[in-house]
Amino acid sequence: MTVPGRRSSTFSRLVRHGFTDPSGAERLLDVPELSALRGDSVLLEALGATADPDLALRGLVRLVEAQPEAERQTFTAILLSAKPFRDRLLGVLGASEALGDHLARHPRDWESLVTYEAADLHPGVADFERGLAEATDPVALRVAYRRCLLAIAARDVCGTTDVAQAAAELADLATATLRA
Repeated sequence: MTVPGRRSSTFSRLVRHGFTDPSGAERLLDVPELSALRGDSVLLEALGATADPDLALRGLVRLVEAQPEAERQTFTAILLSAKPFRDRLLGVLGASEALGDHLARHPRDWESLVTYEAADLHPGVADFERGLAEATDPVALRVAYRRCLLAIAARDVCGTTDVAQAAAELADLATATLRA
């Protein structure tokens, strides 16, 4: 029970973690789909470490809501247990509303951020061409392109690549897209 005139401890924690709309964040954390994530302090810290915690939380809510109910538990379990995945996903969601929109429309694309192979650290044109190879029409090409872009953005926001490497990867992705 809260004292009249005092905010909840969740509100205070949200403020401390950089949320600019802590009341809105409290409402988002109360959606039924986030029940498994609601009280996790590690998740709150990870959200607070993003460029825009409010944007990251909105994107996360949309992604969780978009998960088929049978897969939601798997998604939340991986999110809570795998720090590298959590950092990549939340970093992207906190940096790009467009990629958050993409993940909400293509809710299985989060899987591309779960693990990284050695080749994923510095992909080239051939790697991106393989990522785009399944595309048989312009819509599928756009989806595959954004999936590749998601990986580039994740490496960028997590600091596993520098600006020059990210620019080179974007150029390689553009080349592969034009060839597709």
